Amino acid sequence: MMYGNGNSLFGSSPFGGIRIIDTELVGDAWQDWSGVRSRGRAARRLKRGFPQRIVTRYRANGKVLHDKGLNVLYMHPHDRLRFELEMQRRERP
Repeated sequence: MMYGNGNSLFGSSPFGGIRIIDTELVGDAWQDWSGVRSRGRAARRLKRGFPQRIVTRYRANGKVLHDKGLNVLYMHPHDRLRFELEMQRRERP
């Protein structure tokens, strides 16, 4: 996706500007233990090597990684959506 009006940092040409890639790995990781019967029992069994219903999820934290070599911004999908809405709001006359 390209943003801007040609004279900004983001560019409007398909051959220039910053690409934005959304990835959940930029966000903060946390473990969702809501699928287990007992948290203590699940932790004890996890230590012994039994698989548990623990899911790793990522929440948006507002951080952006900029790869200057590839000219790419990596953002969490929620942050990318907020960024796109802000850019649309700024481009309106």
